[in-house]
Amino acid sequence: MKLFNSVICLLLSTAVFPAISTAGETPGYYVFGQIAAPEYSSSSNLSSDGLYGVGAGYRFEGPVAVELDFLTGDTRSRSGGGKVDVGVGSLRALYHFLETDHINPYVSVGFGQQKVTLSNADKDEHIDA
Repeated sequence: MKLFNSVICLLLSTAVFPAISTAGETPGYYVFGQIAAPEYSSSSNLSSDGLYGVGAGYRFEGPVAVELDFLTGDTRSRSGGGKVDVGVGSLRALYHFLETDHINPYVSVGFGQQKVTLSNADKDEHIDA
């Protein structure tokens, strides 16, 4: 279930706060901010607090780009265990299609890792799509 929640978190983050870029269809680097609203399963004992982060990408000549990003934030244990640190990092490739001057739709695929700092938790890999 942790894998599913990681994927949902990253999908929401890219949908809620899209890339801020002057690159457009021109090759070059760009930077973007993100916010995310992760949804943890009821069995995880974590409440759903917001995450925030930053990412950077490079648009190659043509429709392909790569992005690296990191999200972080604090959440709470539902059982009153105090603050829980969350960190999510990912690397993905993007393919842009049907672009216009105002819209840049794309599909992406990648991988990443989520770290939830609890006494008995570990890192969890995820796949972005």
